[in-house]
Amino acid sequence: SAAFFAFSLNTSELPGGEHLNMLLNVCFQAPVLGLTGVMLEWVGRRLVTVCVFATMAMTCLALALASGRLASQLGGYSAALSTMGYVSAAAGFSAVYIYSSELFPTEVRSVGLSLSSQSARLGAMASPILVLLKDSSPVLPYAAMACMSILAALASRSLPETLGVPKLESSRELGDLWASRSR
Repeated sequence: SAAFFAFSLNTSELPGGEHLNMLLNVCFQAPVLGLTGVMLEWVGRRLVTVCVFATMAMTCLALALASGRLASQLGGYSAALSTMGYVSAAAGFSAVYIYSSELFPTEVRSVGLSLSSQSARLGAMASPILVLLKDSSPVLPYAAMACMSILAALASRSLPETLGVPKLESSRELGDLWASRSR
């Protein structure tokens, strides 16, 4: 969520104007969220989550590399890359919300989802700080978001797939799911 809100806060800095950029973000976000939901059902939770975070990492890396000397030459491309990062962050947020509700067993699901929600709020609180990092170096905000996205993709890669698996009722079932993943 830190990247999502950082991209939202950064729309005023992009060429094209704050309102136009936010409108473009929202217009692209709606179909991508629908596509994310469909892909979660067809492909699986883990692969979609990893791909969404990897896309966000590549977008942030591209923006970090381009934010230095090339920034003035990018023009609308920086807005397009930022929109792609924003949409990837939104898709990642929705994928993780669905995925985490299936990973936590019933006996701890409410606590697990609450912890996930609180973690997202901490990310939202950190987002203005990420945006302000550009005062030190224009590369820093995107590099930080790329690092977070890479870590999220790697962490998601280690999780078991939950597509087609009945909702977990106990911690023991979660242990069995993890054991079957490593075979």
